[in-house]
Amino acid sequence: MEEMLLIPVNQLELSTDCIENLQSMHISNLHDLVKKGWQGLRETDGFDYIRFNEVVRLLTKHDLIHLLERPS
Repeated sequence: MEEMLLIPVNQLELSTDCIENLQSMHISNLHDLVKKGWQGLRETDGFDYIRFNEVVRLLTKHDLIHLLERPS
């Protein structure tokens, strides 16, 4: 399932609004997103909790949500 991290965001099961939001934050795939972690995402210009919830649901569905957790 982790190969899913390299799929471009515009090819994932996400809404157009969510894809546009991720791209505006310069996130081109899920690997870019998980590298930032929760805190890094919240600090990124353009971060949108509503759109982010869609990504969380996708990661949860594919058992990848744990990848957002980074040690402090």
